[in-house]
Amino acid sequence: MEEREMNRIKALFLNSFIHGLVVCGILITMPILFTDGIALAQMKTCECEFSSKDYQAYGTNGACGIFMYNKGHTCEVSFAGTGANEQMLKSMLGENAWETNVKLVPQLFQQYLAYTRKGDKGLYLDSGFIRDSLVVLVRGAIFRKSALKADLPLSKIDTTFVGFSKKYSGKIAATFRGKEKPFKVDWGEGMIFSVGEGYVEMNYRDVASIRAVYFSTLQR
Repeated sequence: MEEREMNRIKALFLNSFIHGLVVCGILITMPILFTDGIALAQMKTCECEFSSKDYQAYGTNGACGIFMYNKGHTCEVSFAGTGANEQMLKSMLGENAWETNVKLVPQLFQQYLAYTRKGDKGLYLDSGFIRDSLVVLVRGAIFRKSALKADLPLSKIDTTFVGFSKKYSGKIAATFRGKEKPFKVDWGEGMIFSVGEGYVEMNYRDVASIRAVYFSTLQR
């Protein structure tokens, strides 16, 4: 892709983000860490796993957020952290949460371009970036008015993702690099995290799942 064309795509993306357009192709007491004897998926994709096998939905091969609820019948998909309702996010989490999104969405998108063009994972392997951006990928999928019908504690889920990323960002980065095995953490209160190469997923009380995928080499 020529540099001019890449810049044009980036400009279109940023313009869409600033004007609130949803861009999509379309994924928590004391935590207990499990590593041995746990069978976890090495990788996952930006795919909606509906309860009925009659339906399928796929997104990009990275930089996505997936929110499955309503007994596996409903799937909210976000790309690079976009898609969150600004007023809803501000009212539930405050101005700082929105500013964090504004700051990190372009970085998530730019790194995604580098990954798709050259296989460069760059920031996606950086523990500091993972610590700050994990919740941004999630917010794009869960903070939508349509998701309110799920009747789930979205603010609590958000806070738990923040706490999890702060505590485990180093181990997540090592797993993304293939230096650590996939692992699972029982955070308590029915919230369980699973981490594999390129993804982090929360199972919320077996009624919803929230997944952030930074990258995936799986073919579909």
